[in-house]
Order: sequence, then C-alpha cells, then structure tokens
Amino acid sequence: MFNISNLINEKPYNFSSGQKKKILLIQALLHNPKLLILDEPAANLDPTARYELFSFLQKINKQENISILISSHNLSEIDKYVDSLTLIHRGNILYSGVKTKSLEDIFYEKVIAK
Repeated sequence: MFNISNLINEKPYNFSSGQKKKILLIQALLHNPKLLILDEPAANLDPTARYELFSFLQKINKQENISILISSHNLSEIDKYVDSLTLIHRGNILYSGVKTKSLEDIFYEKVIAK
C-alpha cells in the first residue's frame, strides 16, 4: 500500500502531498489505535492515490477493527465507505446516526430543503 522505500534518501521537504500523507498515516498507525481521526485525508491526492487510500482505510477498518472518523466536504467521494455519520452545518449537529441513504440525500434533506 505505502510504497515509500524510494523515499529513504529523500528530504521530507521534497515529498509530494501524497507521500506526506502516507508518512502521517504510517505514524498514526504505529501505536495500533482503536480510533483513527482524519481531516480531509484525500485532499490534494490524485485519483489513484485516493482510491488506494480509501481501499486501505476500508481494509484496516474491517481487518484490524479500527474505527475511522473522517472529516470531509466531499460527500460523493466518501459515501460508499461510510456506515454512520454526523452532519455538522454552521456549528450545529443536524444529524448523527446510521447512514440510511446517500450522504448527498441526507445533506439535501437536512440543509438545502429546510
């Protein structure tokens, strides 16, 4: 998943956004957390890196039983990976619970249609 052996002789300031995110994720996982909190984890990643990231997160969620909290503005991107959510809009919790329909439908119902 990480494919970072080629970075061993590189300076960190030369790393791409994706390479930096991989290093940060490795650091976060070193201590075998029960909860992983990620803020916009796919920001500045190319489509392949996004797919690899979310596939990896899905894998560790299932295999290692790590709960993952993701803060994201991109609802369609994370929709297929989410089983529960908390929708916060302008500092207010509008919904918190199990995902019963698409995130965009929930957002429309709770924010736009009001």
